[in-house]
Amino acid sequence: MMMNFVDRVLNAPKPYFPVWNLLDTDGYKITMLYYIWKYYRDVKVVFELINRDKHIPVAEVVDEWELRAALNHMLDLRLTRTEMTLINGTNVYHQRMFPDEFITFLANFRLGPYELSREGNQYHLRFPADWPYASMWEIYAMAIVMDLYFFSLERRMSRSELTEVYARAVVRHYDELRAIKANPNIMLIEGGTRRRHNYDWHKFTLEAGREILGQQLTGTSNLRLAFKYDMEWKGTSGHELQMVTNALVDDPKEKIAMQYKVCAEWQSLYGPGLRVMLPDTFMSDQFFRNAPDDLLRDWAASRQDSGDPFKYGDEIVIPEYTKRGIDPCSKIIIFSDGNKAKIMDEIERHFHGRGISRFLQGTFFTNNFGGLHPNPDACVPGLAPLTWKEVYKPFSLVCKVVEASGRPCVKLSDNPAKATGPKKAVEESLAVFGADHRVLQEVLV
Repeated sequence: MMMNFVDRVLNAPKPYFPVWNLLDTDGYKITMLYYIWKYYRDVKVVFELINRDKHIPVAEVVDEWELRAALNHMLDLRLTRTEMTLINGTNVYHQRMFPDEFITFLANFRLGPYELSREGNQYHLRFPADWPYASMWEIYAMAIVMDLYFFSLERRMSRSELTEVYARAVVRHYDELRAIKANPNIMLIEGGTRRRHNYDWHKFTLEAGREILGQQLTGTSNLRLAFKYDMEWKGTSGHELQMVTNALVDDPKEKIAMQYKVCAEWQSLYGPGLRVMLPDTFMSDQFFRNAPDDLLRDWAASRQDSGDPFKYGDEIVIPEYTKRGIDPCSKIIIFSDGNKAKIMDEIERHFHGRGISRFLQGTFFTNNFGGLHPNPDACVPGLAPLTWKEVYKPFSLVCKVVEASGRPCVKLSDNPAKATGPKKAVEESLAVFGADHRVLQEVLV
């Protein structure tokens, strides 16, 4: 039976807590946490919440008291014995993934501190701590802020407005799923925890996805929901591994080599199922061009997370594999940037027979609410002159590592609009890695 989402909003308690469980996160945070704990546990870092869309006045929408209450709630959470058993028994990739020492570490794990202040119509939210304790805040912080943002807006709607919004959202989600289903070669991972509408909507979208897509929905990134629905959880690593380790070295040659040192360390911990390259941290063209032969040969896949997906395959990945004598049809490309049914269909058909395409759909799976308000040009109560169509939509919110051992962390990205880091540090990194194949594109989420 579908939840009554309207009553859920109208009858919600205050304070409202978007996240109730430490397992309610992407699985790659646990695989990365083991790597960090194994090799870099004493490195001090700072993560920071970044709103790329300054037109979205987060601090005018989300109440600071309610945000602090939700963040403080996270500080009290611990993994339960049942959850520890689930993690300890994880053998998704046909082997026990974590040693006893790491399980003991998790049993005593608690999140590091946070710092929150307001700067104009935005919040300044930072997480300074040893890397293991700051890193885990990434998904929680994004999910909390995005959920509270929509929740606060929806409390300004009438019952009839809310009813129409959610009715439209249900229809839109089913239409999207059926459009995906129309191409049976689209194999999809759900990865929308970080910018989801809320946890209950996340559950609904995943349940509907399992019903409509069947085997085309190959898994979810969310640990809690994977265990709940007996699904395979998917996830490998994120940009932070390259960003932090790169900040720790100075020599340009060392910076280039560090990309592959991280891969070698990762490979020492995990089997083929987790060997997915994420090359766009310092731009994909140079990553593939400088990569050792054995890395391209032994790793199963790469993930395209920024830039032009067609150029990524046609101009970088397929030519490099071919030049090294590696059959591109033996390798997977996971496309994960702003996916909707139409673009996934175009990508799959374009690369069909020339490589293996897989897809990760995030925000547009769990928070495809843009443009659904029945009176889009009406002013939002308490936010005039802003209108519903301007603010009632998912936006590009990220939580990135910005500092490691007192040094700035940089992500260059294949799309300059997704780059992070101080201007000088970005320019210095561009001088090391080059700037080929960067494509400036609008960042939707």
